[in-house]
Amino acid sequence: WDDVGQHQGVSSRVSAVVDLFGPADLRIANQGTDARSIQVVFGIDAYEDMGFASPVTYVTSDDPSFLIMHGEEDDVVPIAQSEVFVRALEAADVDVTFARVARASHAFIPVERGTGIDPSLPELLETMGEWLAQALAQ
Repeated sequence: WDDVGQHQGVSSRVSAVVDLFGPADLRIANQGTDARSIQVVFGIDAYEDMGFASPVTYVTSDDPSFLIMHGEEDDVVPIAQSEVFVRALEAADVDVTFARVARASHAFIPVERGTGIDPSLPELLETMGEWLAQALAQ
């Protein structure tokens, strides 16, 4: 992206990444994505062909630090997606922090009414802010 558009010569490289419950490997079928959705959105007939749209396939050892946060009971993007991504980043020796959020569904919505998530949303935001401050100071 550095050589196209109005800002040629300006690096598109990021300094840090915060991933909140994102899909990382679209080659893995899950309950949040069906084959029809993949076909409609990407024009692809098989999950195996979704590597081009999967962040996990672009992991390299010079990637910036990652903070990945995911609800343990996410019913849209299973936490296994983040687990796969964490393993790929670790295998490439990329600095990665993984925060599992107990009792949380997608978007950190509490699984059960009247209960909170653990850590709480204010605690998650504080963790994210502290992590970003440290990652960007390096």
